[in-house]
Amino acid sequence: MRKLKELFSFYIDSSMHVSISVCCLQAIMMIKYSLIINYDILCFTFFSTLFAYNFIKYFAYIYENYSSISIKLKLITCTSIFSSIFSLFFLFKLALNEILLIALISIITFLYAVPFFLFSDTNLRSVRGLKIYVVALVWTMTVVLLPFEFYTELSLLFLIINFIQIFIYVLIAIVPFEIRDINIDNSRLSTIPQKIGIKNTKILGVILCLSFVLIELLKQKYYSWYYLNFDFIIISLLMIFLIVNSKESQSKFYSSFWVEGVPILWIVILLI
Repeated sequence: MRKLKELFSFYIDSSMHVSISVCCLQAIMMIKYSLIINYDILCFTFFSTLFAYNFIKYFAYIYENYSSISIKLKLITCTSIFSSIFSLFFLFKLALNEILLIALISIITFLYAVPFFLFSDTNLRSVRGLKIYVVALVWTMTVVLLPFEFYTELSLLFLIINFIQIFIYVLIAIVPFEIRDINIDNSRLSTIPQKIGIKNTKILGVILCLSFVLIELLKQKYYSWYYLNFDFIIISLLMIFLIVNSKESQSKFYSSFWVEGVPILWIVILLI
């Protein structure tokens, strides 16, 4: 049991849960709208996300305390290095338009983590009230736009609607994290729970879940070829449950394992 907990802890600390979550969402988009799975894009997304999140979380600390970091951090560092190598390998297998989009996503991610100027501590993450929306934008661009060329039969309007829908889902998924970190995040970040309180944040999360389902119902109404998928409703109900039960003192695995594990369940439901 102890080794199992250590394994889960490494799974969370190394950001693998984030990489798997993004890849599952991307695969869901491919399955639902193209019936084509592009494994080069999925592999690139997995390894680049793993590298990016670990860079954001650990780079500054490891750089300042390299001689005294724990074995776990050394393993995470090695994992990140190999992830960057594999990212480059799969990057060169992608098309030029995909690489240009990745460059844009990379710039946003870099500005999220690194100060704009050398002697400043201001980056996109530290801009008041912006953090959650930058994260949602990067996730949605990766999930929806990166496999763009495979949506051969979709109109631009439908793609925009889908972009908005997934953007809303990512905001929903971030809510439990925002509640958990309400006392950890710097007050200048002005996160949603800091601005409106935990109760109102949960109400907002439920409203976003209902909006997520409403968009799905509207797609069925206005696009005759589109049939209603009840996976959206099941996932929305699950997210409502997770949001309502979110609290400041939640366990380490509540948000990082259960909330970010929802896309894994989603793809299983979709395949079934």
